[in-house]
Amino acid sequence: MLTYIELENFRAFSKRVRIDIRPITVLIGKNSSGKSSVLKFLQMLRQTVQKREGEFLETTGEHVYLGAWGDLRNKRSRSHYFSCSLGYSGKSSPFMSNIEVGEGTTGLSISSTAKMTGGSVVFSDEQSVLDYKISARRYYPAGGARGEHRIQISQAIDPADGNPQHKPLFDRKVGSIQGSSFLRIKATSSSPSDVLRNIGEDMKFIGPARDWFARVKHLAATRAEPEQSFQSGSPPIDEVGHNGQYTLAHLAETLNRKDPERAFVTKHMARILHVDNLNAKETIKGLLTRFQARNTDTQATHWLADFGFGVSQCLPIVVQGALMNPGELLTVEQPEAQLHPTAQLELGSLFADLWKTRGVSSIIETHSGNVLLRLRRLIRSGEISPGDVNVAYFHADSGVTEVSNMTVMEDGELDGYLPMEFFGADVFEALEMNANSPLKS
Repeated sequence: MLTYIELENFRAFSKRVRIDIRPITVLIGKNSSGKSSVLKFLQMLRQTVQKREGEFLETTGEHVYLGAWGDLRNKRSRSHYFSCSLGYSGKSSPFMSNIEVGEGTTGLSISSTAKMTGGSVVFSDEQSVLDYKISARRYYPAGGARGEHRIQISQAIDPADGNPQHKPLFDRKVGSIQGSSFLRIKATSSSPSDVLRNIGEDMKFIGPARDWFARVKHLAATRAEPEQSFQSGSPPIDEVGHNGQYTLAHLAETLNRKDPERAFVTKHMARILHVDNLNAKETIKGLLTRFQARNTDTQATHWLADFGFGVSQCLPIVVQGALMNPGELLTVEQPEAQLHPTAQLELGSLFADLWKTRGVSSIIETHSGNVLLRLRRLIRSGEISPGDVNVAYFHADSGVTEVSNMTVMEDGELDGYLPMEFFGADVFEALEMNANSPLKS
């Protein structure tokens, strides 16, 4: 999972900002303060690593459209370079490889987990939990191929004295990103030993990290409204789409299985949306399907499309959560859209449940204090740990965007500055209303 993101000279960020990433990361702040830029940055990385060749960073593609590279430069920054740094913790890839490297290469060293046997490179099939530090710089104007890229990997060691240490395993820096892309480092020469070493390092270390970034899911702030019926087909694997356009197709598949995924969907639809007895009905066999469900408040049964708009906005989140695999990351913009305040509270429980029972982390960009309020209550009651949640507050200081990271302590309180524009706007409004009341004596 990600452990931090640092960005500089990128859209809203002129100076370097750091967002600490926990199993549940909540991004708060005013509109246009840079929250969604973080999620768009992750989708830019996603579409970059999914391509085998192309730009060092792909600004336009299947997952996000950011326009021309030069347009991403912050207008206040004096630097001509974009820079970023990411922390990531993940497993190495287990594989067995015997590669003949030829004469004179018996001293080849690929990593501490590889060894030379005769003229072959041999990897064990063991997996290690590794810590990654990934950094990059890229020039903004027309000559955008200028820049550098570095990947450092270490293995955590817990010695007998209890002082954790890190054993370096891999450190590669390229001084030119010409012809390369993010998380792809080419061999430094065409010699057989260098080519084979590069292949081995990629398979063992860089490839697993690249695969992880390729699976970061995202739901936009506005999700598609369900139609009365949908055409049966094969949706993308494990993905409802950025706007939730494949939600119903995946929902039909999920309801046909008696497994944890179905239980997750029915549980949270009842808690958040007050909807149960959900079932799919084929109106034209093999072609069109409609859903019926019961409103638990009125006990009336309706077609799913006839429920309120809040159902259509929340349903993709619930279904996408059910499709996620342990270790993956779900990013959501404004999950509270069109939901009643009490339903927003239950969203907090959904993200906590996603982490506790499914091992899926989330980054939530929200304007709802209720989502965070529920997470704080769950920490106070001991249902999740203080270290499970980080609150990143985006704010401007003299026109420069900054990020303050806050931990929720065991008593449910934040350990940092409480932004009253987020937590206390209703209090100030009530005080102002009371002060100006004609009924005041």
